[in-house]
Amino acid sequence: MKKVKFYFVFSLIVVFLSVIGILLGMVLVTIEQKHPEYLSAGIFKGIIIFFMALLVTVCVHELAHAIAFKLQRIDIRMIAIFPICLIREKEGLKFHIAVSMEIGFGGIVIPEIPTISNQTEYESFQGKMRVSLVSAPLCSAFIGLISLILVLCTTKYIGNDFCSYYFLFFSAVFLWSVYINLTSMLDLGSIVGDYSAVKKIKDNNGYALLQIYNYFLLQENEKKFEMRENQRYFMGKLYEAGNNLSLDKEDNSINVLLINAVLYESLMRKNRDNTEIINFDTELWKRNMHNILNRLQFEAYFQTFSHAVICMHYNGKSEEARELWEKYKDKMPCTNVGKYNCKQVELCLCGENIEELKEKENIKISSLDSLLSNINNYYDDEIYLNKLIIGEIAL
Repeated sequence: MKKVKFYFVFSLIVVFLSVIGILLGMVLVTIEQKHPEYLSAGIFKGIIIFFMALLVTVCVHELAHAIAFKLQRIDIRMIAIFPICLIREKEGLKFHIAVSMEIGFGGIVIPEIPTISNQTEYESFQGKMRVSLVSAPLCSAFIGLISLILVLCTTKYIGNDFCSYYFLFFSAVFLWSVYINLTSMLDLGSIVGDYSAVKKIKDNNGYALLQIYNYFLLQENEKKFEMRENQRYFMGKLYEAGNNLSLDKEDNSINVLLINAVLYESLMRKNRDNTEIINFDTELWKRNMHNILNRLQFEAYFQTFSHAVICMHYNGKSEEARELWEKYKDKMPCTNVGKYNCKQVELCLCGENIEELKEKENIKISSLDSLLSNINNYYDDEIYLNKLIIGEIAL
């Protein structure tokens, strides 16, 4: 059903873009006939203007996210607007020039997570997330409307030297604004637009938890480790959700990531007593593991499997963990991420790869050329986890 939905929506998008392309071509032909001066900039300059309009539209969109958070008294941890990224660290702001497949020519805003010690504070932060999410596409729609008005009502008053640049720039801003608002309505598993995310955060507790957890992973290291020890309410909600989720459905993109988060966080605790977090003997977990083992070709599933094996080892099920690993390790993908996860499991079970996994350059946690991984602190968690495992091997 998930594949049918994806291909149906993808086909609709292709048809829609084709229709838009044909209509746009007809409009351009008409404009060239009636107002040739509007298109006098030429193709090369037109392409440059088109991408400049994209950057301006993305900048407005991401700043709207950030301003919405700030107006609600939530500080910003990171803001990336191609090709610039600003990160708030303990010692101050850090500036990066960053190009990433993960966001392309787009951007991303990561807020700092406030203290979440009860349900009221949890729901309050959810509400602030929804406000920020809906503000950006609405702001883009407003900018697009203003651009359309400028194109239709003022282009004729612009001098011939700048007329073409003016027309092309504001026309492109309008088109990009329409595109942003349309993509904000998408809901295709892990691809969720801003408008759809607002609804999902309100209606789907698992999705809301996953979004907050993703923000959590990108907090400053000291704050993140402090939250692991002290922010028990949020962690408790995460553990509860992960222990009660099922992977029996066809679309498990959110559930498997949440289960992996629970496994991962149980490993990251300094005092590892996993019996209160993971119960590997329930029928639900056994069904979930069966579903995980049938989908090891997918990154989220083989990462979950490797973390589950390590958790089982530390949960008093070493023999069962070894047996499971020996049976299924050959099904782990031969990607860089798959190879790294194999080495991490073998570090835990067999004491291998000790020196190699102490170093950041040998850690691979995402198949994407990840902006967040390369210039932020995703790898620091893995180094910390590997050192915890190495320390326990030494004991």
